[in-house]
Amino acid sequence: MYKFETLEYPKKYPVPGWIKIAVLAILILSYIVTTRVMEKRASQIIITNVQISDFSRAHVEVSYTIENKSRKIHNVWLLFDVFDKNKVVIGNALYQVTVAAGKKQDMIKIIDQLSRALEEGEQPTQASVSIYKKKVF
Repeated sequence: MYKFETLEYPKKYPVPGWIKIAVLAILILSYIVTTRVMEKRASQIIITNVQISDFSRAHVEVSYTIENKSRKIHNVWLLFDVFDKNKVVIGNALYQVTVAAGKKQDMIKIIDQLSRALEEGEQPTQASVSIYKKKVF
């Protein structure tokens, strides 16, 4: 009988250790840079005068003032929370807002998807607006 030598298919090449270390270092550096950029952007955007301007059983209207202290236009994700008298969240929403460079703007957003309808005579007591920070991991 004849003996045939067959090639190993597919041929496997191990990944060198220095490539694994380089990829890990790039991931760690990108995580650090991303968190620093988000912190810097959040420190340049100031949100003030948050109040409930109007409400009904099915919606709450939140007015606020937002100021961009940087020289660039920013698109910011804002998280709105509305609370009842027991400090329980009755509605929240996530909106993207474009803020002009160096400007102070008064804005109004309507939160129309409440977790429960307001009872007769009940009113929301507090609203909060915060910058939504993306979770990297």
